[in-house]
Amino acid sequence: SFTETDPVFGASIAKNITTSNITNWNAAYSWGNHATAGYLTSFTETDPVFGASIAKNITASNITNWNTAYSWGNHASAGYLTSFTEVDPIFSSSAANGITSTNISNWNTAYGWGNHAGLYKLISYTPDWSELTNKPFNLTSPSNNQLLKYNTTSSKWENWTPNYLTTENQSLTLSNNQLSISGAGGNTVTFTNWDTDKTDDVTLSTPVNGDMLYFNGTNWTAVPKGTTGQVLTMNASGVPEWQYTYTAPTASTQSATFSLPSAILNGVVNPNKLSTTVTFQYGTTISYGNTATATQSPINGSSNTNVNCSISGLVAGTTYHFRVKAENSFGITYGDDMTFTLLGTGITWEGGLIFYLDGTGQHGLIAAPSDQTSADWGCYPSVISGADGTAIGTGNQNTLDIVAGCTTIGIAAEICANLNLNGYSDWFLPSKDELGLMYTNLYLAGKGSFGTTLYYWSSSEYNINYSYRLNFSGGVSGTSLKNSTQYVRAVRAF
Repeated sequence: SFTETDPVFGASIAKNITTSNITNWNAAYSWGNHATAGYLTSFTETDPVFGASIAKNITASNITNWNTAYSWGNHASAGYLTSFTEVDPIFSSSAANGITSTNISNWNTAYGWGNHAGLYKLISYTPDWSELTNKPFNLTSPSNNQLLKYNTTSSKWENWTPNYLTTENQSLTLSNNQLSISGAGGNTVTFTNWDTDKTDDVTLSTPVNGDMLYFNGTNWTAVPKGTTGQVLTMNASGVPEWQYTYTAPTASTQSATFSLPSAILNGVVNPNKLSTTVTFQYGTTISYGNTATATQSPINGSSNTNVNCSISGLVAGTTYHFRVKAENSFGITYGDDMTFTLLGTGITWEGGLIFYLDGTGQHGLIAAPSDQTSADWGCYPSVISGADGTAIGTGNQNTLDIVAGCTTIGIAAEICANLNLNGYSDWFLPSKDELGLMYTNLYLAGKGSFGTTLYYWSSSEYNINYSYRLNFSGGVSGTSLKNSTQYVRAVRAF
């Protein structure tokens, strides 16, 4: 034994080691592997009793699972499950959740009915009428057209054939001017003798498709078919008849045509089946003041008719109003107001002075109100292809050909082609004959601001060296060298 008196040892935990501790440690040292350490680092069970026990195979995972499973159902303190309540949310939402033991019993019973052919549903069924204690129908060999009739004695529905479906013999009888048909069904149809009962008579003489019947108080009388355009009216005697519908005429004013100093006024009138008088009203205001009868007046029929009249004594350059007037026994109709201006030479029109009108009186040539300048004809000595036209209507093409074939700036044709005057830019140098009309209709009339001893170029080429010009002092047409200077007066067409 040893008694420690060393103060260092007295403060150590080894101070409390007893003899029993040493004995136990020595015994325990033989267990497992101490790896020369003062504590157990591994151990192998060699107890033969424990080795033969089923507890030997219990693992840590088994213990964890048992601890978890112990919260399910009712274990009744036993080591196994005695009851269980399903709380799985998937099963709870399933239709199978509501299946009871009663349902299962009924399904097993129902499975013996009919033919399920291995399916979960009934696919055929044969009733057993012997189970019925009160049959509601009593049908024996039914045939076509039969009906069901309820028998209050037997309290059942039975098949039944009514009398009207059977063949019935009918009789035809003539008595007291009446023809009767009767049969076993009890119904009789009677026809009145029309020869003695005149109120039923209908008088028709060769009826045609479209005829109608009218009752005059005694007999039915035919109303013959009307014709296209007629309407059915009641005449003075109270009898219906087809008649035409008469109305006032229709009238439409049309554009005028003119040739100084006269004009032709035009219109279209429908007399609507009545004799119609047609006239034209005209004047310098919408009050008109003048009337002329249409050449075709009076007119008849039911179709549109062209009408017109000629008026004269008109003043060139004056604007006139006019309209057509149609009158029959049903009324008067006026066409719309229209206007026209009678054109003439010497009047101011569309940028200049008219010096020529064609046959329509609506188209012609206009001269610039004054001279443009004096200039050479140009391109001396050379021939301008296409510039040899002399007739009325050739001046514009001559000008185009000169400008295309001679690029000299400031020549007579170029001045006219590039002129922009009084809102118009389609001017050209007049041809030989056009220049002659300008002299006759403007110069001689004292219009156009011409001088007294002036020569004017035309656009008509004479040959390689010369072109046509006109001496306005005497109206003599001749030629001058192309490089000579003459006056220029532009014109345009309308």
